[in-house]
Order: sequence, then structure tokens, then C-alpha cells
Amino acid sequence: MLQDISKPDLDFVRQVQNFMVSEVKNSKPGGDIFSAINFSLEKISQFAGTKKYIKRLFIFTNGSGKTEYEQYRVDTLRRNILSSGVRVNIITIDFMEGYDPETNTIHGSSSVSSNQEKNA
Repeated sequence: MLQDISKPDLDFVRQVQNFMVSEVKNSKPGGDIFSAINFSLEKISQFAGTKKYIKRLFIFTNGSGKTEYEQYRVDTLRRNILSSGVRVNIITIDFMEGYDPETNTIHGSSSVSSNQEKNA
């Protein structure tokens, strides 16, 4: 979490820029995007309560995280997102170095699995 819930400002944009070029040391490979969304929905709910806020969530990811969520938990999370009124925006960073749509190939080093590459 880059900052507590608030309107984005110039400092937040600088943090995002620095985050995109930094190396994050995790005990696990990647991060669980579903867990991050669930955590964020709880934080937004605690902050907003029943007030009429425009609720938006921005997730920055390179798509390489592993999850232990099973399909029923993903379905529950989807329902929670819809009922909460939170608009979720997923922003990919450092996902791949290059993509050729004519040949459907990814160039350079990337953390994309061969299965993800086939489905690109």
C-alpha cells in the first residue's frame, strides 16, 4: 500500500514512479492480486462507511503473482466488488518489454508464463 486512502496528489504520482523502477523484496514470489483487492475493499469500506464517495481502487501489477484463491473465493470477491460500488482499475507495469501483434509474440525478458503468452 503506497498511501492511506486519500485523493491522489503529486507526491503519490512520484511514489508510483519510484515504485515502478524499484526492486521489491518479498518472501514469496509475486503478490496475490485477489488478496490485495480484498484487503483494499475492506480498507475502503472502513474509510467510506455508508457515505456517498466515488470509490476507485488502482492495482499496479506485473501479473506474476501466485494465488491460493479457489474459484468460489474469486466469485465471492467479484460479488463484493460489484456490491461495494468500488471501481477497480488494474494497471500493468513491467509486464513485458515488447509485443508484436502480427505474430502474437512477446519480446525480451518477461515474467509472463508460456500459458499467459499463448493467451496474449
